[in-house]
Amino acid sequence: MSGTARQNRATGLAYSLSNKIAAAESWPANWVAAGCLVLFVAAWTFHGVVAGAGRTLHPDVFEAYSWGREFQLGYNSHPPFWAWIAGAWFLVFPETNASFVLLEALNAGLGLLGAWMLTGLFAKGPARHGAALLLLATQFYTMMAFRFNANTIFVSLWPWTLFFFVKSIDDMRMRDAALFGAFAAACMLSKYYAVILLMTCGLSLLYHQNGRKYVFSAGPWVAAVVFTALVLPHVIWSLKAGTPSVSYAMAHTGKGWLTSINYALLFFLKAALNNAGVLALILLAWWLSKNAGTGEPVERLPRWRLQFLAVLVLAPLLLTAAFGLAFQLGFKLDIVMAVGIFPLVPLYLMQFVAPLDARRSFQIAVAAAAVVTVATVAAAPLEGAMMAKKSAPSIDEPRQELAEAVTELWHTETHTRLRYAGAQLAYAHSIGFYSEDHPSNFIDLSYTKARWVTPEKIKQYGLLIACVHEDSECLGRAATLLSGKWKQFSMNLAHRIGTRRSPEVAFDIFIMPPQPG
Repeated sequence: MSGTARQNRATGLAYSLSNKIAAAESWPANWVAAGCLVLFVAAWTFHGVVAGAGRTLHPDVFEAYSWGREFQLGYNSHPPFWAWIAGAWFLVFPETNASFVLLEALNAGLGLLGAWMLTGLFAKGPARHGAALLLLATQFYTMMAFRFNANTIFVSLWPWTLFFFVKSIDDMRMRDAALFGAFAAACMLSKYYAVILLMTCGLSLLYHQNGRKYVFSAGPWVAAVVFTALVLPHVIWSLKAGTPSVSYAMAHTGKGWLTSINYALLFFLKAALNNAGVLALILLAWWLSKNAGTGEPVERLPRWRLQFLAVLVLAPLLLTAAFGLAFQLGFKLDIVMAVGIFPLVPLYLMQFVAPLDARRSFQIAVAAAAVVTVATVAAAPLEGAMMAKKSAPSIDEPRQELAEAVTELWHTETHTRLRYAGAQLAYAHSIGFYSEDHPSNFIDLSYTKARWVTPEKIKQYGLLIACVHEDSECLGRAATLLSGKWKQFSMNLAHRIGTRRSPEVAFDIFIMPPQPG
């Protein structure tokens, strides 16, 4: 067989495969598509593990673990649901970097599945599949999703919440309204940014043909009852604790109009740039459709349905910027805060490009997704090698070495399990995660930041404190906590990645053993 014949045959097989996937309305149950989702999770898990080899995790990720294992109704700066997920995850999986990467990949995969389900309420067949796959041309479900925290949990929660909201108003079924209330509660219990989602849903009712009927039906009441029942325990806890999450947010407001306007403009710019790949692929499909003919045009939504879709797509962006300006937010209004709000953007953009062949759009989306996935796997070793040569706290600091060393020291001195360990933020999280005892973290030696720690528990179970020798703030806080027959030790530790050895860091270690009652 000639080279040209082999190439034509391969091209034909690729088009045949993409056509079969596009024609499958039972896409999640279809073995090809289900396999693709598994491949996505596997590829990005491989990438995260290999590219991150030798590094400790990001503080946000450690925070999810530290908070989640305590299973509190609330925490210092955010509501608890996303941390509960991490806590439940590590009841089953071992405390390793790879386990966390797998959790992040699954979160992104469930987000893609939710986006596909949501898109299916507006489009069918190849247009639906193509719009969902085009999300891989953004960083929202790939690079940005791989830092499990109060922002990235919306990658999965946002599309599923919208799915049940749209279902509830389209079909007027109470089951969908109840599920909408449950998912909305999960969003609110993850971060109060969910207010944007609820406002978006409310505004969209003005443009849905069932909007008025829905408002006066039992649906919103069912959703509200479920939502309230799930959120109320956290609200009660928050009021008793002095609303710490609200105080944390308000501490970053009132920083000036110039700063707020600058952040808002950058927010819009980054949103546009991150969706530029989607637009480019759609324009490519349009150009091919224009020149080669349109076999299966993308179905145009009725005017009211397009307006309804526009609100779901655009309102979160506009409301986020509006809130940033209204409160003059002092922290950077970065796109990562809104990483989950874009699941319908590809479908929305496809509505404005004609002629556009749905099947050709899908084939281009398949090709783009394949390129992204293969490149992800292929680049992981090189990325890992390059990162290992850089200088950064997660690479240079001996965090895992400290966790192992202080656990061994505690066992030698007390002959008990290490239950509570305190240190500066990054080291405290690392001790809790990498120590074989997985102690509760006394973050920054602050009862406010670690509300699960009490003087009574410290007296009962003891406390280990680790401070960098030059960290006067940590040492000062340690001095206020030490009591009884405590001991002080010194150790120098260094982190190794391959043949590279980072500079040594000197630590002062304080051991306060359990005190008899």
